[in-house]
Amino acid sequence: PSRQWAIAGMVFLSTSFALFFIRFSNKITQRGSSNIIKYFGALGMLFGFLAVTPYHDLMVMLASTFALVSLFYITVYVFKSNLNLFKILCVLCLLISYMCNYIYYSGHYIEYLPIMQKVNFASLTIWILGLEYFTTAEDFQGLK
Repeated sequence: PSRQWAIAGMVFLSTSFALFFIRFSNKITQRGSSNIIKYFGALGMLFGFLAVTPYHDLMVMLASTFALVSLFYITVYVFKSNLNLFKILCVLCLLISYMCNYIYYSGHYIEYLPIMQKVNFASLTIWILGLEYFTTAEDFQGLK
């Protein structure tokens, strides 16, 4: 009975994350990196939403791959900046995301996956809100 609410939640989550990747890419001056963050992030979120379909496993794999590439690119630029708190958050978010993928694909500690997914969504949401509202394009100017 709650499936429709879960689908609605995925629409809002995927849309808001995709908008973040598009908006954040405008803060990066390197055109190639900016495009990777924008398009891989948005594609990852499209596939993330499609995880509610019968193609769940394939969509999770595609969403993880595309989103993690974008997250990695963002992390590289954050590490080149002077945003020390965000450097820590980047490492934590990537570690938690990789841990979720490890659990999902290996089956080890599978009983912890629902908890880890919630921790992952919460940490990514905090990180994304921070990057959206507490960074500017000037923080990433001149970084290559």
